[in-house]
Amino acid sequence: MSSRWMLAGLLLISVSSLSTGCRTDAGDVPSVARLRDRIGKMTFDDAVRQMGPPATRIELGDRSVVAEWAAGTETRPSFSFGLGSSDAAAAAGERATLEGGVAHRFRELQFDQAGRLVSVKDVKR
Repeated sequence: MSSRWMLAGLLLISVSSLSTGCRTDAGDVPSVARLRDRIGKMTFDDAVRQMGPPATRIELGDRSVVAEWAAGTETRPSFSFGLGSSDAAAAAGERATLEGGVAHRFRELQFDQAGRLVSVKDVKR
């Protein structure tokens, strides 16, 4: 194996250990586990009092409601590096890129026709 490929392997290992990213949470939005403990007890009005107005609210045909509250973001860093000593090496495809990005997390709560919490899950976009 050439030293250039060994260097590439070492760089990929090093970069992958740094790519854990960051996560932020919305301060007023309880965890999924805490909200699941409130299934059947919490109402939509309780949720609005505790977490503020939802980012989205959809009333379904059966008069149940699905609402989402912003629950934070997750970021993944982006890295790019090339191997070789000239632009020709990069043009030949000896470049590695690890794409980052931002995922927005929402806490999705579903309420029955009486306004009681029936399910909770996290959604990423």
